[in-house]
Amino acid sequence: MNATAVLMQDRTTFMIAHHLNTLRYCNMILVLEQGRLVEVKDSAAELSQAAVS
Repeated sequence: MNATAVLMQDRTTFMIAHHLNTLRYCNMILVLEQGRLVEVKDSAAELSQAAVS
């Protein structure tokens, strides 16, 4: 378990990231574009699959 996972344990955490790898321990990912919510994903893996296709 890395430091980020330890800090996130048993709490709600908001992260801002430019790389999907940073979000690998997140349960839910909200994608914003120009301040508007454009996508909700259950995991970083689901988001990365969408980015590839």
